[in-house]
Amino acid sequence: FSGRNEIVAFQLILEADDDGAQGVDVVVSDLTNGTDTIRGSHPLPAPNDYLGVGVELFTEHYLNVTDPSGSPTGGYFNWSAAASPNLTGLMPDALVPFSAASGKGGAPFDIPANMNQGVWVDIYVDKGLSPGTYTGTITVKINGAAHSIIPLELEVLDFELPDEMHYHTMIYFSDYSIQPRYNLSYSTKWPMLLEFHKMAHRHRLELIGNGTWDEITNLSGVLTGDAFTADNNYEGPGEGVGNTVFSISTYGVSWADNESAYRTESDAWVNWFQANAPNVDYFLYLTDEPSASQYPWVQTRCDWVHNNPGPGSALPVFVTERVTDELIGYVDIWGSPTQSYSQVTTAEARARGEDVWPYAAYRPKSPGDVIDEWGIATSATSPAGSPGRAPTGSATRTNSIRAEPRTYGWSRRPSRLPVSRRAATATAPCSTQARTTSSPRRTGSSPAPSLPTA
Repeated sequence: FSGRNEIVAFQLILEADDDGAQGVDVVVSDLTNGTDTIRGSHPLPAPNDYLGVGVELFTEHYLNVTDPSGSPTGGYFNWSAAASPNLTGLMPDALVPFSAASGKGGAPFDIPANMNQGVWVDIYVDKGLSPGTYTGTITVKINGAAHSIIPLELEVLDFELPDEMHYHTMIYFSDYSIQPRYNLSYSTKWPMLLEFHKMAHRHRLELIGNGTWDEITNLSGVLTGDAFTADNNYEGPGEGVGNTVFSISTYGVSWADNESAYRTESDAWVNWFQANAPNVDYFLYLTDEPSASQYPWVQTRCDWVHNNPGPGSALPVFVTERVTDELIGYVDIWGSPTQSYSQVTTAEARARGEDVWPYAAYRPKSPGDVIDEWGIATSATSPAGSPGRAPTGSATRTNSIRAEPRTYGWSRRPSRLPVSRRAATATAPCSTQARTTSSPRRTGSSPAPSLPTA
C-alpha cells in the first residue's frame, strides 16, 4: 500500500533450476484502478531521467562475505552487537538499474543453476492520483519470450505526503566518493554528484558532502530546490524543495587554525545562508569523535566562533560526541552515537538551547551498518560507498564497508503523517522448466563565491 507522492518498493525473487536461466528480463505493466494509471517499467527510462517515471527496476548485485563483520578478519566494524557469525555467503548490496550500460549489471541477466536473483522494484505514486486498488502484471521473460506472469496489486490510500521533509537525515557522500570510481575531472564530477542527490532526494534522503565553497558554487541548487525540477529531469517527492541540511567542513575544518580565519569563514558562511538558503540547518562540523585529550582544543575553537563580534557568532558548532560535561557550553549540536544516546541528556541539552542528533551504527538502539546484517533488520545507511544511479553505476541500499558513511536522523518539526511502509516479496520460478517455490579526507577549497542573493 502507499500514499500519494511516495515511492513504495518490493522485491521479486527469481529462482533458477538445475539448468540455470539465461537472458532473463522483467517487465512491470501499467497499473490502473480504472480511473488513473501508474506508468509501468518499459520502455526503460534514460539514466538519471525521472520525468514520467512510475516503475523503476534494479538487479540486486551480490557480494560474497567470507569473514563476518566483527570477526578478527572481518573488517572495521566490531560492535558489541555484531552480526551473526553464520551470516556468510552472497549478500545483496548494490542496486543496478535495468538501464545500466551493457556489461554493468543491468538487464537482461543470467541466473546460475539453482541460484536466486533478486529484482528490486520502485513504484512512484504520483500526486493527484485517485485512491483505490491499482492492478497490473509482472512478466518474467527468458530470451525475450514470456515465461511467467505474476499479478500485481497496489492499494493507494487517500492521503498525500507533503514535499517538505519532516524527518531529517544526513548521509555523507561527497565528490571524493565518486571521482576516482568514474575517473572524473573537476568540472565533470559535479553534474555526476547532482545525480546522486536526485536519487537520494526522490527517496526522501539527504546527502552531505565535504562542505566547501566549491560545493556551494556547483551544487547550490540542491539547497534552493532548483536542482529538483523538470529542468534537471527530476520528478517525484520534493519537487522544487531544497535539502534542509548542510555540513560545513565535514569531518574537520580546512582553513587556517587561528581565530582570525575562524571569524572570516564563519562570517562568510552565515552571510551566504542568510541570503540564499535561510531555512537550511547549516552548521560547522568542527571535528569527528574527539578524545578527552582534545577537549581543550575543541573548547578554544568553539570560543573562536561564539565570541566572533560579527554575524559568524550565529554559526552552530557540531561535534560527533556524546553529551559530555567538559564540552557543555561549547558544543551546539551533539552527534551522539546511538549506543550512548539518552533521552534524559537529550532533553537537558535541548533545555539549554543545544540539540542532539543520534547517528546510527550501534545495535540494538539503531540498525546495524554492515552488509551481513540480519535480513529482517533495516539498513542504517542508504547511498554509501558504491557508484549510484548512472549509466555505468549502481544505487546501493545497504552500507559498503569500503567507505565510512554516517547516517544521522532527527526530527525538529513533529509530524503525524504515516511514515512506515512494508515491502512485499513476490517469488517466481525462473527456468525453462517451471517448478513451484513458495572516510574520506578533504582537500582545500577556494574562497567564498560571489553569488546573487535570493
